[in-house]
Amino acid sequence: MSAHVDSAPDVLALPVSSLAGVGRIRSAALREVGVRNVGDLLRSIPRRYLDRSAMPLIRDLAVARDRRTTDAKVEVTIIGTVLRIRAVPGRKRRTIMTLSDGTGTLDCVWFGEGDWLFHTFSVGDQVAASGTLERFRGWQMTHPEIEQIDRASEAAAGADQDGQPDDLMHMGRIVPIYPQQAPLAAVGLHSRGMRRLIRRTLDRFGGRIGDPVPEAIRRRRGLPALADAFRQAHFPDSFELATEARNRLVFDEFLGLELALARRKLSRARHEVGIAFPDVGPRFERLLARLPFELTEGQKQVLREIRRDMRRPAPMSRLLQGDVGSGKTLVAVFCAVMAADNGWQTAIMAPTEVLAEQHALTIGRLLFEVSVDCVLITGSTPQAARRRALAEVAAGDVPVIIGTHVLLSGDVEFARLGLVIIDEQHRFGVVQRESLRRKAGKDERVPDLLVMTATPIPRSLAQTLYGDLDVSVLAEKPPGRQPIRTVLCTTARAVDAAWTAVRAAAARGEQAYVIFPLIEQNEAIDVRAATEGFEELRAGLLAGCRLRLLHGRMSAGNRDSVMQEFKADRVDVLVSTTVIEVGVDVPNATVMVVEGAERFGLAQLHQLRGRIGRGTEPSTCYLIPRGKLSDEARRRLDAVASSDDGFELAEVDLDIRGPGEFFGTKQSGLPEFRLAHVVRDAAILAAAREEAFALVERDFDLAEPEHVPLRRLARPFAQALAAREKADRSTAA
Repeated sequence: MSAHVDSAPDVLALPVSSLAGVGRIRSAALREVGVRNVGDLLRSIPRRYLDRSAMPLIRDLAVARDRRTTDAKVEVTIIGTVLRIRAVPGRKRRTIMTLSDGTGTLDCVWFGEGDWLFHTFSVGDQVAASGTLERFRGWQMTHPEIEQIDRASEAAAGADQDGQPDDLMHMGRIVPIYPQQAPLAAVGLHSRGMRRLIRRTLDRFGGRIGDPVPEAIRRRRGLPALADAFRQAHFPDSFELATEARNRLVFDEFLGLELALARRKLSRARHEVGIAFPDVGPRFERLLARLPFELTEGQKQVLREIRRDMRRPAPMSRLLQGDVGSGKTLVAVFCAVMAADNGWQTAIMAPTEVLAEQHALTIGRLLFEVSVDCVLITGSTPQAARRRALAEVAAGDVPVIIGTHVLLSGDVEFARLGLVIIDEQHRFGVVQRESLRRKAGKDERVPDLLVMTATPIPRSLAQTLYGDLDVSVLAEKPPGRQPIRTVLCTTARAVDAAWTAVRAAAARGEQAYVIFPLIEQNEAIDVRAATEGFEELRAGLLAGCRLRLLHGRMSAGNRDSVMQEFKADRVDVLVSTTVIEVGVDVPNATVMVVEGAERFGLAQLHQLRGRIGRGTEPSTCYLIPRGKLSDEARRRLDAVASSDDGFELAEVDLDIRGPGEFFGTKQSGLPEFRLAHVVRDAAILAAAREEAFALVERDFDLAEPEHVPLRRLARPFAQALAAREKADRSTAA
């Protein structure tokens, strides 16, 4: 290994306290925002850039306006110094900040309360003002976006500590603007101070920064060297080079994660012996022939992928994700029949009793067609029935076992468990699904694993989140499924129309759902509860309709009775909580009303909506918010109303909430990235994954000299994944 590469860890690991101009106080402030060493500092790239080489001067504003538009208004950005801030009383109270750039003055005007300006800015501060340029007794901007660039106290210094003029860094070029963080601002590390510190660091250490990524990978992916990336990220020669530099640093973060995932996956493959399922038997072929419809191309492709995995002696670990109504359950049935044809049992685990019960009905009906027995085991199964079921499972008399997390219990023993299917797998931890795989009886081979989710996410992100799984996607819906119209009801007239639609559906012989977010009224939350809403609807808006109530606190027997009545068309309107979110299939249901819609997550609303539109008649979902909508809630409801594409909605949801909230901290296991965004940078993520898996397959221990520096990229991510598994074990226990 070259000395150049060897020096990299020492340079980037140097504490920031060793840098000139960073004493005890500044060092503490930097640590507070996550900057502990030189590497952290150089990866603290700008939030945005100002092109100060091309910004118009105030004296040239008339020319700039004429060149860009013939309208009276034009958007422009001006860099200037605050001359004065004053409040002007009157019927329309306004606050005016006057800027000067040495060639003229510009008034920035805010109507209404503007006291914040006096607390935020001082005379002499340099600011960037962006907004609409207007003529009113001279040039002015109304309510511009304004950002402080430098404080007067710093600008007065006039030169950097090493004697170089400020304008070489701060003017006449593309200038980096760093996030204004309170701890750094308190110690003089505004954008100007950060630029000085980072430039000195690059000048001192730039030539000693090695590159952990092998040159062959950099060349193949078109990536700049790490030292060049740091320079162009902070002091770019062009916006294009700044983007390339950021992409290089993002690639490093993703590569570290993917290396950790690849090593974990290949480690398991090395040490686990699986089961081969060589035959596609007669019951599989008979089920295929008896279907009243043809499988979609997506289902055929997914079955080919699963069939390829199941024929191999290595354990299958596959994620099947598909939108609502895409036919995942039918794929699971074919897999279970394939296992049965080869003499093995299948365990299907669902997160709730309602979903397990629905699976027992729908899957059991299909299995009965081809003489494959199944049994249901949940926490509500009566003891006598449970004992009989457990004995049959342990004897190997039942090929398919459907249940909830109780399948993990010690008294559940399988004779020949060959396939584990986890539905809505994001509700279970990694250790829980692995615990079920380990219940294979006396056979030491590891069963195949198929996990399913109806929460669509981009493939590259799925491969990252579930890095130990291969990914299959069902994107198309079976023929005959109707698109669902979604209406956001924000007026009294729209709400009335929703209830009219429910009554009209009942009159036509169709059925409807009414969904509430709570079971019983909670005075702290301004939404109607399901029990209260049920009574109000039965006595009022839906009087004369056949109503039933369903919620998770009912006994399994009562829930099953209500669902059977609804499926048998003896109920017009099912008033329910989210227990019907997944697994309920009633083709005659064409209308849904979601009360308190702002209380539901975007993915949850999409899942609920998927309970209708399962037949051949047009279907409509009405979203009725009951509180004042926040900007986020409005965006969420607008998104659901405008699209029924689960993958599109998933990207919106990720953008609104971020990956941590979207998946839940424990479920994601993703460390906080400093730069990378798992959605917007999906293409870089896919490239990093490809390179990481190729590297680990060739050099599992990263022992080759040019690969050793990659270990430090992977180390924090390996630690985070280990922490996730530890948390899952704790939860499972």
